[in-house]
Amino acid sequence: MKATGDCFEVAGKLITNSLMFGAKENLVLVHAVIVGQGPIHGVHHVHAWVENLDSSTAIDKSNGKDLEVDSGLFRAMAKVQREKTYTQEEARRMILEHETWGPWEIDDVEP
Repeated sequence: MKATGDCFEVAGKLITNSLMFGAKENLVLVHAVIVGQGPIHGVHHVHAWVENLDSSTAIDKSNGKDLEVDSGLFRAMAKVQREKTYTQEEARRMILEHETWGPWEIDDVEP
């Protein structure tokens, strides 16, 4: 199942805007295979969000959400299978190199 939402763009903009405006938080961009809930229960798909490592908070503003929760709780609810994290600078570099918001290194959804 390919990504159909806006999570990669939203998370990418959040991390790069934070870098541009000199945010003091220790933020990372996360790309991962997660397991769906609700109407897509059990379906593996790729997803992106930002984590604040200082406060252990997951930030997911995709598809109109405004979710900021404990990152451990978020990971447990999302049933994260595989992940790749990027520092703010690594994310900026990958966006420029690939000319896309992602995913870059995790794009297959097999568990």
